[in-house]
Amino acid sequence: MVAIAWPASPSVGTTVSSDDGAVTFICTQTSPKEVWDVESTDKVIYGQPIGSVHWCPYENPYPGCLMLTDQRQTLSRTTYADLWTWITTNAGTALAVSDAAAEDGQFGPGDGSTTFSLPKAAGYFLRVKGGVDPDARVLGSVQADAIRETNVAFRDTAADYTSTGASNKNIGNNGGTAIFNADTGVDEYETTTNSGYVPAKISEGGVETRSINFAWNICITAFHTVDDAAQVNAAAILAEQVSQAAQIAALETSNLQMLGVGQTWQDLTASRSINTTYQNTTGNPIQVYLAINGSGSTTSTQLGDFELSTDEATWLDVFRFSGGINGGGGGAVIVPDNYYYRYTGASGILRWYELQ
Repeated sequence: MVAIAWPASPSVGTTVSSDDGAVTFICTQTSPKEVWDVESTDKVIYGQPIGSVHWCPYENPYPGCLMLTDQRQTLSRTTYADLWTWITTNAGTALAVSDAAAEDGQFGPGDGSTTFSLPKAAGYFLRVKGGVDPDARVLGSVQADAIRETNVAFRDTAADYTSTGASNKNIGNNGGTAIFNADTGVDEYETTTNSGYVPAKISEGGVETRSINFAWNICITAFHTVDDAAQVNAAAILAEQVSQAAQIAALETSNLQMLGVGQTWQDLTASRSINTTYQNTTGNPIQVYLAINGSGSTTSTQLGDFELSTDEATWLDVFRFSGGINGGGGGAVIVPDNYYYRYTGASGILRWYELQ
């Protein structure tokens, strides 16, 4: 059996090893509750902090993680209690006042009592808050796409464009210089015939402004897990510790009563009498052995009864003694804790022993 002596008041970074030295635990959090991660000599077994976010180049999330998708996912505050606690403690403005008011990058409070929701992350670029960002933003807020303002100057010289007259300086105007469209392979002109400064209109580019990129998923750690086959021993140790703690707690609160454990036989013949009530106050069940004198009759006759009661009002006859001229009767009875007991009859007590 592996044993671990957990320190009473650890600090972050405190380590403790199992008694066989196979596994080392390190404290990564002390408030609002202690968090111990399991690590071996060469790698961390598990321990990505609850609430941490990770790039994921796979279709399925890492063990213990949930994928952030293009939909707001609603989760149970009970099932994901650690994640919800972390969010409410650390999210700040990233936790919206309601799901309806939440921007795509914010957590939501769900129904306000039993659920909460995750951000919608799919399709977005991430930008570190503050710094050169021109907008004053809260965590998780969405910033619309934009193209930076650009000033373009066209020089007013005959070398730059051709016009039909000194006052008709047009780019692409009817009768002026065409703008070549590389997509269509033809010259395009403005269709108006006025002599104003109206350029030809050409649509170029895609449906959005973006930098070169590749697509990955993003996920959030929701709970701790150990699923590597090489880490089974560590998982078994943790499970055993939890199981042992539960068993010890159950034993401590069960007031377990076992006959014969810590008990000895005692001769109480001199202190016990016929038709007298006694009570078992030892805190455990006891066993009573009673031998009764014979009646002297040539036939077997009833000598007396051994009775039990919980209230001294209602009695249960649990053993009947009988005997004759050749001797009396004898028998043993178990008396539960707090029960009353007595021997009723006419024949005298020969021996009265109790295991207590």
